[in-house]
Amino acid sequence: MQTKLAGLVIGLALGLAIALGGFVEACVVALFGLGGWLVAKVVEGEVDVQQYLDGRRQRQ
Repeated sequence: MQTKLAGLVIGLALGLAIALGGFVEACVVALFGLGGWLVAKVVEGEVDVQQYLDGRRQRQ
């Protein structure tokens, strides 16, 4: 149920951005939405960024 609600909120935000601003503004809203989705996945533990951080430290 949360996925449907999140989809509804994102759809409404994009629709509002298109109605009030235009296509470019809608793309900016979509990028921020994608960033928020990624942060939520990291916080929930579904995406592990530690492997990327450790890999960078080992190369230096």
